[in-house]
Amino acid sequence: MKRKLMMIAFLVLMQISQSIADTKKGIVKGVVYEIVNQQKVGLAFVNIYIEGTSIGAVSDVNGNFNLPLAPGTYDLVFSSIGYKVVRQPIDVDNNGVVVIDKTLEVNGDELAEVKVVARVDRESEQMLLVDQKKSSVAQQSVGSKELARKAVSNVMDGVSKVTGVSKVSAGNITVRGLGDRYNATTLNGLPIASPNPDTKMVPLDLFPTSIVKNIGVQKVFQSSEYADFSGGNIDINTKDFIAKPFLNLSLSVGGNTNVTMSNIYLGDTGGGRWSGFGMKNRELPSEVKANSSRYPTYNYDPFNTSFDVDSYKAMPSLSLGISGGKTWEFRNEKKLGVLFSLKYGNDFSAQSGRSVNLDNSGNPYSDFNYDQYIYRTNLSGLGSINYAFNNNNKIFYNVLMIHRTQDQLRQDVGYDSENNDVLSNTSLFRVHQLLNQQLMGNHQLSDQFSIDWKSSYSIAKSSEPDRKNNVYQVQEDGTYTLFSLNQQETMRYFGDMDEHDISGSVEMSYQLKNDEDEKSGELKFGVDAVNKSRDFTSYKYYYNLKEVDEVPVDPYQSSSIINDEAFANGDIYLQNGTLPRDAYDAGMFVGASYLNFMYQLTEDFLFDIGVRAESSRQYVNYFTDAGIPEKSEIKGVDLFPSLNLKYSPKENINWRLGLSRTVTRPDFIEMAPFQYRESYGGTTVRGNENIQNGYNYNLDMKWEYFPNRGELISWTVYGKYLNTPIERTQFYSAGVGETFQNADKAIAAGAEFEIKKKVSDFTIGVNASYIYTQVYLPEGGTYTQDNRALQGASPYLINADLSYPIHFNEKNVLRLNAIYSVQGKRIHSVGVNGAGDIYQMPVNTLDFLAQLKLSKQFSMEFMAKNILNPNIEYQQDLLNSENKKVGYETTNSYPLGINFSLGLKFKF
Repeated sequence: MKRKLMMIAFLVLMQISQSIADTKKGIVKGVVYEIVNQQKVGLAFVNIYIEGTSIGAVSDVNGNFNLPLAPGTYDLVFSSIGYKVVRQPIDVDNNGVVVIDKTLEVNGDELAEVKVVARVDRESEQMLLVDQKKSSVAQQSVGSKELARKAVSNVMDGVSKVTGVSKVSAGNITVRGLGDRYNATTLNGLPIASPNPDTKMVPLDLFPTSIVKNIGVQKVFQSSEYADFSGGNIDINTKDFIAKPFLNLSLSVGGNTNVTMSNIYLGDTGGGRWSGFGMKNRELPSEVKANSSRYPTYNYDPFNTSFDVDSYKAMPSLSLGISGGKTWEFRNEKKLGVLFSLKYGNDFSAQSGRSVNLDNSGNPYSDFNYDQYIYRTNLSGLGSINYAFNNNNKIFYNVLMIHRTQDQLRQDVGYDSENNDVLSNTSLFRVHQLLNQQLMGNHQLSDQFSIDWKSSYSIAKSSEPDRKNNVYQVQEDGTYTLFSLNQQETMRYFGDMDEHDISGSVEMSYQLKNDEDEKSGELKFGVDAVNKSRDFTSYKYYYNLKEVDEVPVDPYQSSSIINDEAFANGDIYLQNGTLPRDAYDAGMFVGASYLNFMYQLTEDFLFDIGVRAESSRQYVNYFTDAGIPEKSEIKGVDLFPSLNLKYSPKENINWRLGLSRTVTRPDFIEMAPFQYRESYGGTTVRGNENIQNGYNYNLDMKWEYFPNRGELISWTVYGKYLNTPIERTQFYSAGVGETFQNADKAIAAGAEFEIKKKVSDFTIGVNASYIYTQVYLPEGGTYTQDNRALQGASPYLINADLSYPIHFNEKNVLRLNAIYSVQGKRIHSVGVNGAGDIYQMPVNTLDFLAQLKLSKQFSMEFMAKNILNPNIEYQQDLLNSENKKVGYETTNSYPLGINFSLGLKFKF
């Protein structure tokens, strides 16, 4: 067993670099064996190569290998640590197949003298599949090499290629039809704060793939994890020790067919827009913020920006990146590793469409055509210092920084709920910031006993400085005047969120061994704790325009009327409309302990059983509409058991069964009765102070088959019973709004299929999901339908990718990749009081990537995304008096445009 472990630890995946101009090749293939208990057994990770060259292959977990070669005569070498080297002369013909099976003998002298410690490459697809095969719990992972092959630029795009996962919006995903509140995000196994106050999960599009080693998608609960998920836990693992020193530079430019080199419109920022920094002029002035009067008025405009809208040329997007790393090895197994990554990018986007709100009779409540323009910047940095005292004791320090901005202008033209013909400009700027530091250690105290500990501190900030909204009435002659029927519609809004998360864990592990000194089981005991605190404040300021509401005005240059002179003349004044309910503070503490026991009962059968106890307290301090302070609180102690069984009738086949109980805790925004509306005529969102936890009972059954190295075929069926699930619903109160409520119960079930296969030089991947969800609502509620599908759940998902390399010579390779996906119709918003549900219609996407390797140091990349450019369309059901569907109304529709880019990469 020790010999096998050393052999696996030594794993170095040899690059298959043979490329010849003549496309006619032969194939050398076969199986490498070892003798175990007088029987031949496939031997994994054997290096098979042409002597004197770097041309070669590595045997897969079953000992199979496949090596394309140009015609000729070669000396083939079979080599693996702990085994005697074997050489075999071979002759290869055009398109011929040479089959060679070899049995390697153990080299006892070498094992006695050599101790080898190496790191497994968990960035590669092949090794992650090996981990998946050996794991006691069903799991899926996407490595950085697969992300690069599929032209994935951020973590959200990466996990959306995983079976059962689909993108929603703004960095959010659904897993098996379950949305944000049913999923969790961890960074290197630790919870991480979200800089978006509207979501529980960290927006996954914040994380560039340049910092990622692999992304784990855990759909089956194990007691060592926090229990607050039922869909999936997305664990982002960052890079650490580097096998070879490197320095990479990257540059790319791109665009979008909707916007690039076109004119766009953005609001006045006072400077600093293009870098994403230096936005001080948009901050709330200190003298205004310090005014403690509840409803002060101002006879001057204290802000540093105007309501003007300016035109710009949307230039091509830009992305710059640099990363590097090195590991120094010292005496006595000491090792120091340093890694860094820094990336900056910006881009423009634009969309035009129609947005309609329907009342509970199916009639348009408001109807607008709109244009929306967005400019984004994203800066991310990762630093990592890792030190090994020896091979058994290591510590890791990681620091991650993300700074993202979004500058947006939306212009709506149409009629509002009171049938006013209006034009509305909404200019907003958002800043999301995340700073995360982690210190971790791993200590192998003996052959059987180890301790792992982790700690993390996160600061997440979200700021919306100076969101400006002004509305103009469209006159019969086509001119515009400032709209003053509701003075709250020419206003400024400032919002700030500050969240701090501290988490830590300690896990002790003891390995059980059988009479042959082989691992037969593992006992784990651990404690976890996470503490979150959030402060949210917002301010609102309204302009009284009644003295100037009949003066014609250019909606792009409102400073001709809203200016210092108008304030000085008393024609305009400013009022602070901030209410106590516009702020809240919140917190959560979860303390947990767990016990997990894994045991190899027979050669074919393994079980993993555990239980987790969590003591939790979650609260929100808020003010009612009447200004009365209140607290919403959820607390308790819960037990979460898990059972995972694995049956392996053959070396390359697994049958799995998973059973568990988990919890769904509401996000702070879902508990706080804070009211938010982004734009005029838009939807108001308000939390529910009476929301409660939901509890989930999960069953998973999976079959896995690993035919060859890097290949997989799997089937999964699953079922979930959700008790008191949380749903987003609509309400009508002086307009259309959305809130959150506990339903009675829900069921989620489905089937998943996945295949990864190599056919000649083609690499093919296909995964498909059928998802059935049904939620049952309590009697007496405001829901229109008594039961329906869960919000955000598509009934089907399909992802497919095809990769093909073209070898010009030994150094020049062109790799072509096509990636297709489709997600089915799903509920976007739930109807109440007789109104129909709003659905997002099916979306098909197709991406293409061409990667040209010109040398070992230089490569080029061309990418086209969303080639089909479908309309993103939302439809609301029209119902009769019996709540039966009689038709639909399109409430929103827009194309995203085709994205394209050309990039250069340098490696040193």
